[in-house]
Amino acid sequence: MQQIGSPDVLCLQELRIRAQDSADIARLQAALPGYRCHFSLARDARNVTFRGGRMYGVATFVRGRWRAEVPIWDLEGRVVAVRKTGLAVVNIYAVNGTSKPYYNEQGEVSGDRHALKRRFQAQVVNLGYELRREGSVILAGDWNVSRTALDTYPRLRTEEPHARDFDQPLRLARRCSLSRTIPVRSATGRISKGPTRAPGCLDINSTA
Repeated sequence: MQQIGSPDVLCLQELRIRAQDSADIARLQAALPGYRCHFSLARDARNVTFRGGRMYGVATFVRGRWRAEVPIWDLEGRVVAVRKTGLAVVNIYAVNGTSKPYYNEQGEVSGDRHALKRRFQAQVVNLGYELRREGSVILAGDWNVSRTALDTYPRLRTEEPHARDFDQPLRLARRCSLSRTIPVRSATGRISKGPTRAPGCLDINSTA
């Protein structure tokens, strides 16, 4: 912290803490005196298996009181949004696409992680559009995207399925409708109805 001063918002990725690691979570929350810590941890035991599930995870440290939210579709601990009047900061650890199969909530193969990466990007863009209705939005973090040869080593992967139309997530996000409702789980576990997007563009879940 001495090197970066005293930022109002600090975003960290790749925590590698499980939701059941209560001692590690307590240390995380107490790591920076004077800051509140808001986080999202992996809760998908079927797809998050490496290191006993110690993968991914994001945390945002803030000064003062911010409202914290985690998208209901974020099962791998990749997104946490903090916001106050006029400003939202979204901390992102994006999916790194691979040919490894992705299993849906029914345990069925639902494409590979390349497809998951594109869905994730569209969901993040849609979340940004929703937050933009109430003020400025900062999307920060590790996007796992390389657009030029300077951004990667040993080479820039420009072939399918690594590279596709850069505007595809934007077009998908713009097609999302606001006309449906689905059950939304609150931080207390209570189920309620709330406004949401069409399939592929889901609502956010308050954790404040």
